[in-house]
Amino acid sequence: MKLVNMRLSLFSCLIVLALVAAVAAQENPADKTAPLTKKSAAEVEVTLLEVKPAKDFDAVNRVPTFRMGSCPPGAAMPGFTIQSEPGRKVIIVQIALKFPGDYSRADFPIPVMVDANGKKYPSGNMMAPSKELVPRIKSTGEQLKCEIPFELPAGTDIIKLQYVDVFFDLKPGPPTK
Repeated sequence: MKLVNMRLSLFSCLIVLALVAAVAAQENPADKTAPLTKKSAAEVEVTLLEVKPAKDFDAVNRVPTFRMGSCPPGAAMPGFTIQSEPGRKVIIVQIALKFPGDYSRADFPIPVMVDANGKKYPSGNMMAPSKELVPRIKSTGEQLKCEIPFELPAGTDIIKLQYVDVFFDLKPGPPTK
């Protein structure tokens, strides 16, 4: 009788483990960290790669420092850093853009951050790419990666990143589609 009970207990444990594994597979943490891609009305594929606070800090002036935004990241004035103003935080956003062959503009809009009250914050430190860049990447179909710094008043509750008519939710939790 003991052998039968032990087998049933072992079988029960295996079933519980299988159920736990199935639930964990459905949650798939890799999906939560995967870049989220959306399409604008102009068929531009916008991928949100990363959103992070500036990690460098000027200890003397007690302000964040960061490099000027550019496409590709670091292309504008390499090695040159900017100091934020006192009382401001800096958020660095990396996006990737893929333009369709029939994209009509010779340039592209810069995204804005949106706070909880709907106020929009553009980047004041973005180097616009050359006029030749967009036509070249339209013809090759390659993805253009951009790094965009946003200087925001300290305490600003940013909830979204907007690229024209595409919005990305920046609140913690799984990405929204």
